[in-house]
Amino acid sequence: MGTNQPTTQGRPFPWPLVMVGVGVFLIVVVLGAGAVANSPRATPTPTALVLPAVERISAQKAYEAFEAFGAVFVDVRDLMSYDAGHIPGAIHIPLNQIENSLKDLDPEAWIITYCT
Repeated sequence: MGTNQPTTQGRPFPWPLVMVGVGVFLIVVVLGAGAVANSPRATPTPTALVLPAVERISAQKAYEAFEAFGAVFVDVRDLMSYDAGHIPGAIHIPLNQIENSLKDLDPEAWIITYCT
């Protein structure tokens, strides 16, 4: 008598696929950890300690200077951040170029730099 029932013998467990999957997972974890370890971080040193001679002003005082056209605003963020939004009329000078570019500004002007 013939039956059409499936046999009880199953396929062998796919160990090679499991090992490949584990390997890929480990590679992703290692590369991800490396990317996190190499990502840029904010400087832990407050700017006031690095540049103590630079005057800090309040947002209110900066706004008053903006309203009175009394200052030159310099955005020191990267270009993508600047393009996403900046103070109207602000000049874009990335922070890594500021030292060389300040000579191009009026030395008599009140220069307000910002990064947020």
